Amino acid sequence: IDKEGKSLRLIWNGTDKAYYYEDAMNDPAITPTTKELECTFGYVYLAFCVWLWNLRISYPDEEIYLAFIDISSCFRWPRICPDLIGAFGFVIGQIYFAANAMVFGSVVSASTWEPFRRAIAALATGLYDTAGLVEKHAKLLSLVKWVRSVDGSVRFARATACGLNPGVFDSDGKRKPTPHWIYVDDNLLADILSGMRKTLAAAVEAIFTVLGRPKTDLRKCAVALDKWEKLVVSYRLVLLGLEFNTRLMTVGILRDNEQYLINVSSQFRAMMKRTKLRLLPDSPDRDVREVRFAARQTARKVHRCKQTFTICATLREELAFITALLDDWEIPLCTPIGHIVPREPRWTIAGDACTSGGGGWSTDLRVWWHWDFTEEIIRRAALGKRNSRRISINVLETVVIIINYAAAMYACHIDGLPLDDFPVLLNLCDNTSACSWINKRCRDSLIGRRLGRMFAGMLLNNALGIQAEWLSTHANVIADEVSRVKRQDG
Repeated sequence: IDKEGKSLRLIWNGTDKAYYYEDAMNDPAITPTTKELECTFGYVYLAFCVWLWNLRISYPDEEIYLAFIDISSCFRWPRICPDLIGAFGFVIGQIYFAANAMVFGSVVSASTWEPFRRAIAALATGLYDTAGLVEKHAKLLSLVKWVRSVDGSVRFARATACGLNPGVFDSDGKRKPTPHWIYVDDNLLADILSGMRKTLAAAVEAIFTVLGRPKTDLRKCAVALDKWEKLVVSYRLVLLGLEFNTRLMTVGILRDNEQYLINVSSQFRAMMKRTKLRLLPDSPDRDVREVRFAARQTARKVHRCKQTFTICATLREELAFITALLDDWEIPLCTPIGHIVPREPRWTIAGDACTSGGGGWSTDLRVWWHWDFTEEIIRRAALGKRNSRRISINVLETVVIIINYAAAMYACHIDGLPLDDFPVLLNLCDNTSACSWINKRCRDSLIGRRLGRMFAGMLLNNALGIQAEWLSTHANVIADEVSRVKRQDG
């Protein structure tokens, strides 16, 4: 592939097979992966958010700068034994390419790179306070651009410490070294001005120590210099496709105009059905390869097809909701980092529902409420499970959590409770499905999905976060009693 501003790159898709019985060296059934090192870079995003939050706790009035370092062709650094070069080779057109290093497309490329990734991260963290590194790499550091420092008029979002987030100083008052969060080949960095140059220098030194010093007449520089020269160290930067802002302490998505089309055919549905076949440890190799082949083919058809298809009414509702959000530029498509990182809740509230009513209470917020359900809700809650008009107890419990959240917002508004540090509300509930719908999503219930859209609208641009946690029915006795308050005449 020849892209403007980028080096030429060979692309080989080892999963592209005409028939399921063809052999491919990147197939787990042929190249074993059981003894490969576990890839842990999937935790980098959350860990990086936690580090940002703790930085803001320790430096409430200082600019926090963001940067990244791209490691050039990371999968090419682990070399292949000469005896295995032929096994990892590939054909593009009529030319056979012998691979003397790992390639994009091999099932073991990521796990083979993992020891290098971890070593660079650990070494760079340990080199943070090493004297002389900034002077040693001054030539490289001079190529980096910086945003102008802030003046006194800039206000930073607040972050408060808790048992899970004490800040970046240890118990002796010593500053912890800046960690390096490497997502595959992107080293994500965050530090204050006085520490960022040390952080960048430590990262460069660690990369060159593990992968080799620059010697461009023999090999590429381990640091991608094209991206390094374009780097702008700033409080706002796009990392992992998301826009981080350390002044507002938010992370959000970028708006674009991409459209996604879906194709459905009888052949596609047949392959989708085949991918759902249950595989057992003793399943024949033929079944295993058929299922994997079907999974790859269906994934390819979804992303390559240009044919449109009529979508159902419920999906159309959800797409219309998302489209409306994307089209409204007054709605910020971002989330407070304080709602992403694990934190101790500021307040606790509990709730419960039965088929006749629901209620909630909180001593922290000094609030309680009860709602006698309408006759229509009671009638539909009593319908059989197979009736499409039935309102399940899962829905009623979810409604209670949503009302609890609304009651908490109202209490904070009336009592003037501060929300500038994005506090978290802990909602205790004895229904696991309702907890899952609030914390993640509702997948099957149409009513639950509509509630999810309404709840998402409440969360938009709201400083109060929420986390639902399961509590046994026996322990949730007060909320259970509140939900069953008898209506009294007069």
